[in-house]
Amino acid sequence: MTENSRLSVEEIDQTAVLVAQLAHLYVTADNADVTFIVQGEYLPAHRNILAARSEYFRALLYGGLKESKQNEISMDVPVEAFKYLMT
Repeated sequence: MTENSRLSVEEIDQTAVLVAQLAHLYVTADNADVTFIVQGEYLPAHRNILAARSEYFRALLYGGLKESKQNEISMDVPVEAFKYLMT
């Protein structure tokens, strides 16, 4: 195996670690910087992760709307539909 081949394997191993860590962030409230309140349920989230994955969340959280300055955002939608949007 050449050195370049080994580097590729190491990069892949690190990518898997990063993906696992990001997945953990998604399902925990650790360091969440915004909370959505949907039908009385509090859903902690991470602005950067949501914005990176969705144009809707990018516009909502960084587009200059009032929500971009709020730490708690109330949403008038069905909770299950909103959870689906967050995934």
